[in-house]
Order: sequence, then C-alpha cells, then structure tokens
Amino acid sequence: MSIHYVIIARDARVILADYSTDNSNYQVSVSSILPKLQANRRRYFQSENCRIFTYCTDTLQFVCLTDIDYRMEAGYSFLEAVKQALSKKFSDEEMMNALTVGPAMSRELKDLVEEYNQNPESDKAKLVTADLIEVKDRTAESLGGILDRSIKIDVIRSKSEAMKGISVTYKKTAHDYKIAMMRRYMCCSMVSILVVLFLIWLIASIVCGFTFSKCRSS
Repeated sequence: MSIHYVIIARDARVILADYSTDNSNYQVSVSSILPKLQANRRRYFQSENCRIFTYCTDTLQFVCLTDIDYRMEAGYSFLEAVKQALSKKFSDEEMMNALTVGPAMSRELKDLVEEYNQNPESDKAKLVTADLIEVKDRTAESLGGILDRSIKIDVIRSKSEAMKGISVTYKKTAHDYKIAMMRRYMCCSMVSILVVLFLIWLIASIVCGFTFSKCRSS
C-alpha cells in the first residue's frame, strides 16, 4: 500500500513539480486526468491496479497515484500535506507566475512520499480536518471508462462537424438549384410569350396580309 507518484500542476500544460518512486512513466497516465479536473473539488479515479487521488484549488492541481488498496483518507491527507509544504515555500502570486518549482520542491515531495509510505496513519494524517476526510464527491471512475468516453466524445464531435459541413453544402446546393429553376421558369415563360405573339402576328398576317392592307381597305 504505497504512493508511487505525485504531481503539482497549474493545468495539463504546466507541470510545476513531480516525483516518482521508480522509473515508470506515470506522468502519461496522470496527465490524461488533468484536463478533466475542476477547481475546488476532490475526486479519485480507479483502474484495476491503481488509484489516482486529485485535489484542486482555484489555481493548482495536486495529484498522486497509489496502489489500488491505498486508503482514501490517507491519499487526501497526503495531498493536503503537499499543498501545505508548497504554501510554506511560495506565495500565491509566485505560484501564478512560476513555470516550475521542481528544484525547490523535489526534496519535499520525496520526504513526504517516504513518510506516508512508511506510515500512512502518521500524525499528519490524523490532523486532517473532517471535511477533508469525509469527501462528499467520492466518485470512483474507471480510467478506461473515462478514456472511452473521451474517445466517443471526439468521434461524436467529428461526426457533428462533418454533418454540419454536409448541411452547409446541401443548403448551398439547394439554393443554387432554386435559382437555376427560377431562371429556367423565366426563360420558358419568355419563350412562351414570344411564341404566342409570333402566332398572333402570323395569323393576322395571313388574314390581313403582311402589310395589313386587306384589313385597312375593308
């Protein structure tokens, strides 16, 4: 029952500090979670062999990856301890402008991970406030399910954009067809009128002569 990875981020693009107990590439798994987090919320995600605990403030994201059987209160207690350690070294203004705090926090993160791995029920864990332990939003979500939904959303978005393009094309085609039909109708009407006028003139010419002299003399 151990913590294997911890990360402090401003968002998915700005990783301020992280620490890993081994050479595994945990950052890839954790980074896929960061865009889904919301400010001022605590959540955890669960797969077959690990848990990922998250704790977000207005501007920062604290995340740790643990064994599947790691206790929830200990996980959130650890993230609270990381937040407090960070607050002692940096002000809120400094954190807003920082691109990294790795050099200053690497030792702190290593010590906290070792402390909680050796004794998750340490005094620091016991000092966590009740509202932190009794997390209201203990929504355990499958990492695979989140990725599947993300892929499905991307597919739906792509199909929606494709349908939008088809709709615009269809609308333009319908408009062009309508104009073409109007022009064709106008041309047919004009030709019909000219034919009728020609027939009237032809009949009148046969009856009265081409110069209409017969009709005038009568």
